[in-house]
Amino acid sequence: MKLSANRFILTTPVRLPEIKETLRRNTLTRKVLIKEKTDKLFIGKIEDDGFYLVSAAPKGILCTLKGSFEAEGKDTRVEIQTKIHKAFIALFVCWLVFIIAIPTVTYILHPGMAFPYTQLGLIVVAIIVAWCLLYFVYTRTRDKSIKELETLIIQ
Repeated sequence: MKLSANRFILTTPVRLPEIKETLRRNTLTRKVLIKEKTDKLFIGKIEDDGFYLVSAAPKGILCTLKGSFEAEGKDTRVEIQTKIHKAFIALFVCWLVFIIAIPTVTYILHPGMAFPYTQLGLIVVAIIVAWCLLYFVYTRTRDKSIKELETLIIQ
């Protein structure tokens, strides 16, 4: 399994009904993926053809897991797509707009001042650092969530 990808395929000899039951036992069922304190490993929904989950771990909400089940003879194939949760992308975009607006508004309100290139440079650095931090935490969360799911499914 390649952990740097956002698409994972797990194949297991465990039958499909057993996989679904194991996931249901270890998932706090919710339609909306929000962080809640639980003794379960995952939060989300399990359906007949797949699942939509987040890990219940402290930073688990950052990574969503969308999976589908497919029976292949005696084996079961589970395909998993991972993404950064939409709420975090929306927050990042809002933060980005706000940060860029600060020097722009300052320049518009005080047109006699020189454009704040230093502030702009610092903002670009802050954006890059924030994105890298977000991606780093996402990658670690994704890898941990996939390993937890793999442990449950493959047994």
